[in-house]
Amino acid sequence: MLIKLTHEHLPIISDYIEQFHDDVIYLMKPAELFATGDAKGVFYGAIENNQLLGLFYFSNKSVLAFHTLSPKVLGSLDFLKSIKAHKPKFIKANQVMIDGVYKLICRAVSEITESKSTLMYYEGGPTPIDSLEGFDLISGKHALVDELLGDLKFFIDVESHFGRQSKAINDIVKTFKAMIEEENYLLVVKDREMVAQGLIEDETEKMGILSGIYVSPKYRKLGLGERVSRELTSRLVSRDKRAVLFVKNNNSNARRLYEKIGYKSIKQYAVLTISY
Repeated sequence: MLIKLTHEHLPIISDYIEQFHDDVIYLMKPAELFATGDAKGVFYGAIENNQLLGLFYFSNKSVLAFHTLSPKVLGSLDFLKSIKAHKPKFIKANQVMIDGVYKLICRAVSEITESKSTLMYYEGGPTPIDSLEGFDLISGKHALVDELLGDLKFFIDVESHFGRQSKAINDIVKTFKAMIEEENYLLVVKDREMVAQGLIEDETEKMGILSGIYVSPKYRKLGLGERVSRELTSRLVSRDKRAVLFVKNNNSNARRLYEKIGYKSIKQYAVLTISY
């Protein structure tokens, strides 16, 4: 039976995430926010004999992240009812979990598409960072930030590249401005033009996820993607945090780049995109 979790369940949530570390990457940041009362969603748990058998997080952004090792829980009517009630547009978990939930919901939705990826951890030492002549890296408080973030075309190109809708572009720019001041968002600039980006998202006390690595088409094959990846990795290492990323399984070039930097493949993950 799934129940809504409250702060009295924080100890078992913490123990669960510690136990299944590599399998619950998507649950780490929400759990940390939940502990401080800042969660942007709701947690459910499958509890039996005071033991947590599964953890489920429905975010306010229509995302379900979950984990359970119990086939009974994964195939339960309660789990299916929670999905129907919250109607997540995206379901994120490791590949084993995704395979299980696919079988559960495939007859209850109109369409499902699956994107497979590999979880990678940085296992190298300090990252050597080379300069790139003619390009500037912008992060933190900088006089050009407001001017640069006004270039909506760049962000529209980024959203299109990652297959996301750009209707909330102003919200995206607002978020990036806050992140750039926290030095979690990096822009590569040439002659006051944004040509590449990367960011650290879902940062917790122990780790951060590299994401959104993008280079404008005419500036590719110049080493900008590697430069951004090394810089963001270095920032996490300097904070004594583990650098984590996900690379799509069909993107062999990106995988080779990350392996060159010092990342190692850990676990298979996937994301389901759902239409009801």
